[in-house]
This record gives sequence, structure tokens and C-alpha cells, in this order.
Amino acid sequence: MAKLSPAGQAFARFLRGFIDGPLKEFRFAGQSTLLPGIQRGMESLVPVMQKITPAWRDFNEALGKAIGGMIEFGGKLCRRVRIAAGCDRRIAREGQRRDRDDHGQTERGEQYPTDPPGAIRFHLRL
Repeated sequence: MAKLSPAGQAFARFLRGFIDGPLKEFRFAGQSTLLPGIQRGMESLVPVMQKITPAWRDFNEALGKAIGGMIEFGGKLCRRVRIAAGCDRRIAREGQRRDRDDHGQTERGEQYPTDPPGAIRFHLRL
């Protein structure tokens, strides 16, 4: 409160009174009528959940392995794409792309930069 302006302090006091007053009554009314029904519904699901838990466990395990594998593959792919895209930016900056001859060299006889092994080449105009 010490860091608030007088108007900020007044608003904070109003807000605290509003939360502890009318909103508290709404919260208690909702809890006393809604939560017992939710609990009864969840209790009725216990026998059903016990029957389907092994199948859900197997499904979740298979799904977790599949998603984990896709994320691992995506990480490797992104690393390769980033390396190839970095080569493209470097080449474009140096202006060597249009000077390259058929033997991988520039007009000045310099070796043209190549992709790292296994990289996927995307021709990006950056």
C-alpha cells in the first residue's frame, strides 16, 4: 500500500471490501450448491474409472511415447533447418550466390559454402 498513490490506496481498499463482501457471498452460495453435486457425480464415476484405468494407462503411455518421439524428431529437424538457413543468410550477405560457377567456386576462386551433412535446405529470402 505504501507504494500506491492516495487514489490507488482508496481503490485497493474498495476492491478488498468488494471481494470480502458481495463476492464472498456469491462464492459461498455457489460452493454450497454446486460442489456437492460435483462430488456426487465424481463418486459415481469411481467404479467406471477402476474398470477403464488399465486401458487409459496404456493409451496414455502410447500417446506419450508418440508425442515425445515427434518432439525429439522436431528438435533435430529444427536444428538442421536452422543450420541450413544460416548458410543461406551468410551466402546472400556475401553476394556469392549469383557468382557461383558449376564447380562450387566463386568468380574469385573461393570455395562456395556448403550445407552441413544431413541438413535440409530451404531457400529462404531473408
